Amino acid sequence: MKKFNYIFLASMLLISCFHNTAFASVTPLTVDGVNFGGVFTLEDWFFSHPTRGHDVMTTCANSKTGIASSQLFTGDTSKPDFNWTTETDLIQKLNDVDKYKDSEIEAIFQRHRETYLSNWNSDPTLSNSLEKAAALGIKIVRLPITWVIQYDKSYIIQKSDGSEQIIPATTGKVQLIPDPFYPSKRWASIPINQLEAILKTANSKGIKIILDIHTFPGGASDGTYNGVWPNAPKFWSVEPNIYKKNFQTIFDNLVDWAVALKTKDPEAFAALEGITPMNEPAHMMGNLATAKEELNKSNNDTTKDLSKIKICSAFDETGKKAGVTSWGASPVDVLSTLAYAVKKFENTPELTNNNIKLYMNIIETMYDEKTINPFQNIGTWWKSITSQNERSKWAVLDIHHYIAWGKDCNDVFTAKQLDLTSDGQIKWKGPGYTNPVYKTDSLGDLPLYLTRIKKNDGSLSYSINEAGFTQIKACSNWFLNIRNELGLSREDKLAASEFSAGTNADTFNSGASGVGTIVPTNFAKYRNEFLQEQVMNANKEGITAIFWTWAIPYNSNFQNEWSFSNICSGANKALLPGICK
Repeated sequence: MKKFNYIFLASMLLISCFHNTAFASVTPLTVDGVNFGGVFTLEDWFFSHPTRGHDVMTTCANSKTGIASSQLFTGDTSKPDFNWTTETDLIQKLNDVDKYKDSEIEAIFQRHRETYLSNWNSDPTLSNSLEKAAALGIKIVRLPITWVIQYDKSYIIQKSDGSEQIIPATTGKVQLIPDPFYPSKRWASIPINQLEAILKTANSKGIKIILDIHTFPGGASDGTYNGVWPNAPKFWSVEPNIYKKNFQTIFDNLVDWAVALKTKDPEAFAALEGITPMNEPAHMMGNLATAKEELNKSNNDTTKDLSKIKICSAFDETGKKAGVTSWGASPVDVLSTLAYAVKKFENTPELTNNNIKLYMNIIETMYDEKTINPFQNIGTWWKSITSQNERSKWAVLDIHHYIAWGKDCNDVFTAKQLDLTSDGQIKWKGPGYTNPVYKTDSLGDLPLYLTRIKKNDGSLSYSINEAGFTQIKACSNWFLNIRNELGLSREDKLAASEFSAGTNADTFNSGASGVGTIVPTNFAKYRNEFLQEQVMNANKEGITAIFWTWAIPYNSNFQNEWSFSNICSGANKALLPGICK
């Protein structure tokens, strides 16, 4: 009997050891990093009032004017408040509407960059935010930056007609620099010494920085996040030798600076995790053909629902044809342009031998919706320009994924088709909605994933039921399947440098946002379990997971799903062990 007990005990210990070993890679859950969005790159929804902004991607109906507030950005309520779309649009209106001098605008941008994440509190070089992120277990901060970095030497960018524009050497301070394709539009430069200061501070906090070139001259994607909107994107619409030269110049400058930094400031160099050559290259390019088809079907019908149009540059605010008519480049052209970055890294041992990585971000929306498997194309291309050894060491393929846009994953409220009557009953919104997914209870129809409770006082409350939880968790399987779709092995480095806890791009229609017409009583639990499921699956597959974003100070509509610092605050921090250290 004793012998049996010993054998049994030993067996249990072996099972326990196996269990702990098998799940060590996923327990505790780990969010590898966060983005510091909104500091050096401006997206209008970040700077919108809660009454104005609730959609993460500004719809075409609002894209020409934007939803951002000038007063939120400047902090100056003595000047008229106006809407703006992008950085260059903001700068132009600060000149024309509020009559700021150039020197005043430059000072406003500098103050914004130093204080944005701390809501106007004095916080030089973002040190406080870096410290708070480190305290939550964050190891990597992805820092989106614009193309217009000023170095110690001047350099040349090609204009759309092939002529040259000189970007002057840095003075150490922000300067307003004309866009090469839209000369009347100007960007606020990024003095290189300021990036160096951030890197040095990050190193002191134990954080690594990915420098992500997020926006390019003329706009390299479609929408109010491209830097030049409401002007249509032009980066890919010029001759190949122009966009290839510009890409190479911008990327070469950053890489060559990083190499020199090793000697110039070893502490700053030590914080460099990697470089992203271009964020979401040609995002929405593949939908141009679809947009043109929609325009032809509507025969320029100005009553068309612009919120459903996917590529804003094909239309003006009335729904008539406008903006870009051709991107010029094809997906093959885009990928061949980006391939240069791999060659540059291959020939830069000062980076690759120091564990600095190339985070090659690719987005499937460069392909037309009719493309059956864009990820297969992307994976085949990636393997054709990198070796197995490079993919296991420094060449990281980076795919963004937001379930908030998944057509089968964001319908806990059955898309945008429900509303509440004055007495709390659900009514269906139309027209044209013919096949709602709903069930029936004693009070009538309601969406499949909601449960309704009538309280003693006659009021109604709603909760997301188990079917809803099951559905949103199943949507997280993207992280389990993406390697296979790309055709990558477990040894190949893979990242998702942007993901979120958002379950619908419109927070008013998201079950996890805690805002909108219906606020489920268990929205936070729904959000937490969804986030945990994504992170668990990313951890299982060895995918570097970087959350979008760290903070959105001005608009509470986005904070419960899109702001990591808000999710990991208060009592909720204890509900996400591992994710929130």
